[in-house]
Amino acid sequence: MNDFVHVSLADGPHILVVNGRTVSFEISPMGQPFVLRKDGEISARQPGERSRFWPAFEGWQAARRTS
Repeated sequence: MNDFVHVSLADGPHILVVNGRTVSFEISPMGQPFVLRKDGEISARQPGERSRFWPAFEGWQAARRTS
């Protein structure tokens, strides 16, 4: 018998809509967001510092803190 156990310490996946585009991401145990590909794996291309993802993420994070 082959037993397989998968343990994920990440928080997510979460979904944001940024300029009409759906973006899935998860939060690492260190608090860093990682954008995911459609198959749920971490994307090799993460948003740059001027990406519109960041204001959307910061708004999501602020709302999460108040709930």
